[in-house]
Amino acid sequence: MKDSIAYLPKDKQDDLGFLVKEILKRLPQAEYIILYGSYARGNYVRRSVRIEDGGIPTVKISDYDIYVVTTLRTQITLELLQFV
Repeated sequence: MKDSIAYLPKDKQDDLGFLVKEILKRLPQAEYIILYGSYARGNYVRRSVRIEDGGIPTVKISDYDIYVVTTLRTQITLELLQFV
């Protein structure tokens, strides 16, 4: 498991830094903030366009998958984080 996001481009590090600050501001009881998925693995897609059958263009952009461990109850946590 990686313990740093230094391998990511600067703009992605900035995005994640912002998200961590917002999570901690809204949920100071957060014990761990874990990045998983394509950004954690390093195989994320910045932007990929392809043409589907019938000539329909589709765009794929990786999102951030973040897991927050806290001591709060689930419903309260969901309400606090719904706009992050």
